[in-house]
Amino acid sequence: MTTPVDDHDQQPSGNLGTIALGMLLGGWLLIAASAGIFYVILACFGLPNPDRELRFPAAFVFSSILFISTSAMLGWAQRCVRFERRERTRWVLPLALFSSAVFLGVQGYGYWCVFSDYSLESGVRGPLALVLSLGTAHTMACIVVLALISSLGVHCILRRDDTELRWLFKVSVWSWQALGVAWTWLAVVFALTL
Repeated sequence: MTTPVDDHDQQPSGNLGTIALGMLLGGWLLIAASAGIFYVILACFGLPNPDRELRFPAAFVFSSILFISTSAMLGWAQRCVRFERRERTRWVLPLALFSSAVFLGVQGYGYWCVFSDYSLESGVRGPLALVLSLGTAHTMACIVVLALISSLGVHCILRRDDTELRWLFKVSVWSWQALGVAWTWLAVVFALTL
């Protein structure tokens, strides 16, 4: 008499070293793609004119639209995992990763438009210091959340069963949503200060 094999106890495909290397490469690839998108936008539109009056950059409006679309894609991927639609998850998640990389690149260009003609001494005084520090903190949080999302993408590529990653999907989506709330407050501060 044979005992039935429980499919839920199977190990993921690939060893932990492969998963860790994939996560590292995925995170670096996402950050490199964001930097590449930033430089392409910079090459296409150039530096802002320092003689003009400082105002809210249009790149922030476009990056907000990208942020909302990435939120929708991540929510869709989370629903696909919940209802065990693996094929949809595997094509929605790369779209969300690409959209988040474009978001970070456009966001970087928006910051460059705001702070390109300021020296270190002028950025330390007044309300611009608050805007600069909040923008820096938001960018660092974006990089951390993008690393979390890229690790989710690597896990989905290397593992057979996406339902094991429900908690990682929840953490990624909630982190992205919290980042959206922070970006909304930061955009309000930018609009009032600039």
